Amino acid sequence: VDTLQSDLADRVAALATTRKFPLHPFQLAQVQLKLATRDYQGANALAGLALGGDLSGQEYAAALLNALRAVALLGLGENTRAQGLLASFHDVTRVRVSDALLLTRQLKAMNQPAEARRMLARAVHADPFNQPALAELIRLDAESGDRSAVAQNLPTLLAMRKHSRAVLEDVLRHLNLPGDEALRAQIQAALARPTTAGIP
Repeated sequence: VDTLQSDLADRVAALATTRKFPLHPFQLAQVQLKLATRDYQGANALAGLALGGDLSGQEYAAALLNALRAVALLGLGENTRAQGLLASFHDVTRVRVSDALLLTRQLKAMNQPAEARRMLARAVHADPFNQPALAELIRLDAESGDRSAVAQNLPTLLAMRKHSRAVLEDVLRHLNLPGDEALRAQIQAALARPTTAGIP
């Protein structure tokens, strides 16, 4: 939940406490809000508080809270602790793609491209035909100059029914070396097709 509605998030969490609802979805939202506003100290404190509560039977929620806490710790310069928490999140059997995409954006913002790519690769491995995750992975590989990874994954993306013009154009901009002609030609052909032309 990337939202700047701090008061609303706090009121909803307070109501959930009063009504004795499970708190972890609201705690996750509050931590994500703190990260979105770059309040890393607040995000770390909220995540720690949530992890100290009753999360029995909510292993995934606990793992996600740890990953979000890792992002907060990166923002606080505590990289060693952050890396340990991220490693534990990578041990989760199945990661929700929406969570992986959110964490990827946050890790990129923290100048952690290797961790961001690892997060995306996990999501794509779990769901190889999830188009948003695959497209973002290809974009990240193009940005980092990993052309072999782009060449490996691009055909799968282009075989899908519709493509994001914005992603393909962004990838194309990064493929600017003399040896990139074949990859560029694949993307240009996809951009010329009607199924791509009208997609933002």
